[in-house]
Amino acid sequence: MPNTSRRVLVLTGPTSSGKTSVACALSQVSDRLVVVNADSKQVYRELPVLTSQASCGMLYGYLSVFDDFVPSVASWMRDCAACLQSIWAQKGVPLIVGGTPMYVYSLMHGISLLPSLPDSLVQDLSMELDALGPSGFLERFVGKAGRDLSEFSCDSYKMVRDVAYFLYTGKTIQELYRESSVYKIPYDSIDVISVVPSDRESLYFKINKRFLEAVNSGAIDEVASVIENEAVYKNRAVTTICGFREIASYLRSEITFERMVAMSQQSIRNYAKRQLTWFRNKFSGIKVFNQPQDAERYILREILS
Repeated sequence: MPNTSRRVLVLTGPTSSGKTSVACALSQVSDRLVVVNADSKQVYRELPVLTSQASCGMLYGYLSVFDDFVPSVASWMRDCAACLQSIWAQKGVPLIVGGTPMYVYSLMHGISLLPSLPDSLVQDLSMELDALGPSGFLERFVGKAGRDLSEFSCDSYKMVRDVAYFLYTGKTIQELYRESSVYKIPYDSIDVISVVPSDRESLYFKINKRFLEAVNSGAIDEVASVIENEAVYKNRAVTTICGFREIASYLRSEITFERMVAMSQQSIRNYAKRQLTWFRNKFSGIKVFNQPQDAERYILREILS
């Protein structure tokens, strides 16, 4: 491995593409590698099965340590920077593994710094959204100001964030991004390797299979426990995890087991489609492999040797 003091390796790709298996194998080969999580869903200690957290003994930073935490790109960049500095100080090499495209994109290109929002404002708006529903919520807080509602996200968590910024600053989040400064984690070099299966049907088969394995390994019990834990369940970000809402509906006897499985698998497949769109349209100059074993061989031969 070249002697670069502040080197970063990144292994990314859509869900179920085999990233974790490659990271596990690499961590067994090189004791200098320290794996850092880049998955916005794998931060909840209560949901290791549903979010497919690694179980091969890898040392992770920023993984499975939060309960009522609301993830954001800014918080991940801040914590990732601290992880990298610690790893470099110990003469290690960080291997950042995860499929949250915005995390990887921000690591490569930087992130616009936005002002911090008061927690009380976000909490109040979350309750208003629950009471009014999406259309009533946007009309009350945005429509009366004469703003285009299409400027605000349809996703409930992001909708609260967008409206909070608008009320707090008087500007949409797009306007704030255009006006803000850019923060970039300092490093000497970065190698980004992506595993993107060429056969989408094969990827979907793996997604369906993995969710069934999660159900058989305790995912339903995990969701039931979270629902009983008010501190976690009130966290809107937790409920956006693929499969969570569907399992919750099943536990309330609103849908059958078979319907829950089918809806969850479809939700995860839709998420994979969005990931693939990101990797296809937003990432350039990275090394792409269709098979995880090819990515592993390349990293061992070209980067770690």
